[in-house]
Amino acid sequence: MDLFSKDWAEAYMKLINSDVEYKENGKGWVNPIRFVSLHEHEKKAVWLDLKNGVCEQSLCGKAALAANSSYEIQAENKAWESLLETKGDPLVALFTGKLKLTKGSLFTLTRFTASAKDLVRIASIVEISEMD
Repeated sequence: MDLFSKDWAEAYMKLINSDVEYKENGKGWVNPIRFVSLHEHEKKAVWLDLKNGVCEQSLCGKAALAANSSYEIQAENKAWESLLETKGDPLVALFTGKLKLTKGSLFTLTRFTASAKDLVRIASIVEISEMD
């Protein structure tokens, strides 16, 4: 399954909404967020409408790129894949430049470290579940 594809985005949303830890750690976060993967001359994106531990909607492709978003994080495709393979810390990746916050407040993101880690953990499950 391709990262940030329609099937990936749908599976990710379902897993987010079934994850007990994210439901708790995501409380207080009420902002849409877009993740953008840069690969050669192509941009892939997934947009998530996250509200208080629930993902109300997910979009991918052109719709994700056009959707209103309070936050956007971009990275090369290899950086996203590496983050998911290692279940790395997304805030560390932002501070070290592996991921780039292109829209939104880094200060606000730091208040939601646990939910950010949950989103990476959950995203890595999407990939793992498709390899079985």
